[in-house]
This record gives sequence, structure tokens and C-alpha cells, in this order.
Amino acid sequence: MNKKDGFVRAKAIGYIINNGTVFLGFSSTPDTKNGFYTAIGGGIEFGETGAEAVIREYEEETELKVVNPEYRGIIENIFDWEGKPNHEIILVYQVDFENKNIYKEKQVVRYDDFDREKVARWVPISDIHEGKIDLLPTKLKKFIVGISETVVD
Repeated sequence: MNKKDGFVRAKAIGYIINNGTVFLGFSSTPDTKNGFYTAIGGGIEFGETGAEAVIREYEEETELKVVNPEYRGIIENIFDWEGKPNHEIILVYQVDFENKNIYKEKQVVRYDDFDREKVARWVPISDIHEGKIDLLPTKLKKFIVGISETVVD
């Protein structure tokens, strides 16, 4: 690939820790037969801070409000997705639910504008540490299991 093809996408993602678990979104694509987990978030809009973006994206993706975004570091993620090259700079935040009752739910299910199911659930951190689940981007593991605060290749 010519390095002038494509662009770099700025993203903000957030994870929530509670009693040895982490709240993550679950997704699947044709490339991932069994699915994968990821922190909830998305693109940073022009003029928006990373903290503002993660709060907005959480509400858009889950219909839940998060508060107290605490910056944890950055991930540079270069990968192929469905046959296309991608490059992301991801600001990583740890956040909290505004509504403390959500911590009692095992999972949250919502539907997007196309009636596709979106699921987020509590995942044992030990499952991530032991490699029992697929976590994307893979460098996110270092934040969740506490190996490093900043991960840049």
C-alpha cells in the first residue's frame, strides 16, 4: 500500500472496571467467526476533546451515560479490516457509569438504526489476561490488565 493512500482516524474509547470485570462491547464480522470484544467508543469530531468524544460515543452506542473520564494513554493501531488498510490513533479512557444500577446488570442490549443487536457485557479481567477472549485492538489488553499505561508501536 502506498503510504499516501488512506488517512489516520482519531478515536476515543472507554472501559469501566468493576469487581474484577471490565465492561466491553461485543461484535462480530465475517473475519471474526466467534466475535470479539472491544472498549466502547468511536471517532473524535473536529473541535471535540477525547474526553468529550468518549462520553458522547458511550451514549450513542449504549444509550448509557458515563462520567469521570480519566485518560490512560494512547494506542496506535495499524491493521487490515475486511481487506482494507486502517490506521487509528486511539485515546484510551477509564470511565464510570453515571447510573450506578448499571453495575448490577450482566449485559446491556441495544439496537442500532438498522435493527442490528449491539451487546455490551461485563467480562472477567482474568479471561483477558489468560487470552480466553479476543480483544481488539489487542494492545488494549495492556491497559485493562495493568501492564502499561501507554502503548505505542
